[in-house]
Amino acid sequence: MPTISDLCPNIKPIEDLRNKMQRIADEIREKERAEIIRKHRESHIFDSYEDALDWLVKHPDDGLQWHAKTLYFLPDENLFLSYEQEY
Repeated sequence: MPTISDLCPNIKPIEDLRNKMQRIADEIREKERAEIIRKHRESHIFDSYEDALDWLVKHPDDGLQWHAKTLYFLPDENLFLSYEQEY
């Protein structure tokens, strides 16, 4: 059975098509990555855990969601407190 190279000895068009398909796939991946980053930045207002904890220390009356748990800072005891709901 003949291969595509046997039927088409000039492989430049095939290589061009493969390169174009690869470029399109790369562009799609880059757009998806950009969308994921955009959504992440909309819902995460801190760049690092340290920034989140520093904010919490400065705002002890407020809480924030920490990996699906609410986290508070107790200034009198100088510690962070998390309440978990038991099911």
